[in-house]
Amino acid sequence: MNTPRLNAEFNIGLNSRMTSLEEGYRQAAEGRLAINQSIARRLGNSLAGIVAYFRRGTVMAELNNMNDRELADVGLSRSNLAQVFDNNFAREHANRGY
Repeated sequence: MNTPRLNAEFNIGLNSRMTSLEEGYRQAAEGRLAINQSIARRLGNSLAGIVAYFRRGTVMAELNNMNDRELADVGLSRSNLAQVFDNNFAREHANRGY
């Protein structure tokens, strides 16, 4: 048998196997990256929600500490305080021009 030809065929077969292994590793790495990005996105959203919760509490405490005159200056009444973080109320309040 012709040894150079046998070596060439062996190398071609080996290279195609390595290429498929490399492709598999690449796909696995892309999958892990997608999972890690998903976890990071969820964690970021959770932390943003926690921060927003504490900010709302701070704003509500400030509003509760205002007297009726100060609330009227910003276009609110004491009865509106519970609605401050409602999107519809905020939109209507913005349209009033306060």
